[in-house]
Amino acid sequence: MFRLFPSIFFALASVTLPAVAATAVSGDLERARRLYEQTDYQGVLDVLSHAPDKNAETWCLLGQARFMMGENKRAAEMFEKSIALEPQNSTYMHWLGRAYGRQAESANFFSAPGLAIKTRQAFERSVALDPSNKEALNDLFEFYMDAPGFLGGGLTRAELLIPQIAHTDEAEGYFARAQLARKRKDFNSAEQMLRRAMELAPRQVGRVLDVLSHAPDKNAETWCLLGQARFMMGENKRAAEMFEKSIALEPQNSTYMHWLGRAYGRQAESANIFSAPGLAIKTRQAFERSVALDPSNKEALNDLFEFYMDAPGFLGGGLTRAELLIPQIAHTDEAEGYFARAQLARKRKDFNSAEQMLRRAMELAPRQVGRVLDLAKFLARSGRVSESDQVFAQALKLAPNSPQVLYDRAAFYIEQKRNLDEAAALLERYLKSPLTPDNVPREKAIELLKQAKGG
Repeated sequence: MFRLFPSIFFALASVTLPAVAATAVSGDLERARRLYEQTDYQGVLDVLSHAPDKNAETWCLLGQARFMMGENKRAAEMFEKSIALEPQNSTYMHWLGRAYGRQAESANFFSAPGLAIKTRQAFERSVALDPSNKEALNDLFEFYMDAPGFLGGGLTRAELLIPQIAHTDEAEGYFARAQLARKRKDFNSAEQMLRRAMELAPRQVGRVLDVLSHAPDKNAETWCLLGQARFMMGENKRAAEMFEKSIALEPQNSTYMHWLGRAYGRQAESANIFSAPGLAIKTRQAFERSVALDPSNKEALNDLFEFYMDAPGFLGGGLTRAELLIPQIAHTDEAEGYFARAQLARKRKDFNSAEQMLRRAMELAPRQVGRVLDLAKFLARSGRVSESDQVFAQALKLAPNSPQVLYDRAAFYIEQKRNLDEAAALLERYLKSPLTPDNVPREKAIELLKQAKGG
């Protein structure tokens, strides 16, 4: 019926940026973080490069921006500065290993071994500093799996790491065992391990419920977090009940109202013909209330716009209502406003106007790789493959390590049934990237990778 796109899942998410208490974050650093989340990596550099007295977090964010732009040597230099200020920080050490690793991938025959060894050493140091650092553990495991013995890799080392991975995350431990079994061509064992990992994975969110369900005197934020956990588990009716409890405690909170709309929307998608209309109307009302409470809530605005675009008039949708919302979207984010106009024009089959709007959005936010991808995907869907390839190449140049770029480029290659080897390579890079809840789930990327390889 309509699409809902949840964004950051608060405490449920695995945050890739170093956490800093809100009171300790400078205005420039906070602004740079927002730019990073918007994929405006050059903007991060513009804001932070000339900041006086850079602290470790600042150097790390500068390094992450350089990393996403493919400037891996400069990224490594910045992570080294973070570590010089905070030598016991596992996260900074892990990012340094990633930067060395990317340098090794493109280095010549003489330089690559040394960089690979530095990669391993950084990952090992990161794990030693924080044995619960899941991402560092996973990257170190993959290094051991893929690297030859003279560089410090090997299946025996990988196998010895599995208990530590499993201790941190049981499901991830089974997945690691599956990878090892597959490497040894024991495909029956690999399948058994993967099935066990899949059985365990849904319980990851369940652990949040175990911790919070018995908490006394739950506040609005606790109920919202419980609702988000239920939402992620597909228990949308129970999620809605918990968001309603959040709202009962804080009725003026736009975020809680938006989440309630999402839960109603998910219920509507799977409801029968008698229940769906009522749930759809409740979805719209919650989105509208969320926007009324906070007109600058971008996610609520976008979900309400998509509802209006997709829902029929008798449920309160319609293109006229969508069009009337665009000035409010544009006031919050001018580029997003042009993207909304493009969606509306495409819905009305005015493809020339849609393209113009997408190009204007890209002009307004040329360093946001998402805007470049919007145009590339539009051109691809229009059958303009050569032009689409050029714009995708522009996105890859802008942010060669962006997971969003890697996945979208691969997905369209596979959809078009061409360059499947390159698509597979891109997806393999995607699966090794630092992902967040805003990225396509690994499971979906793995399925796409199977298609690329003819599986």
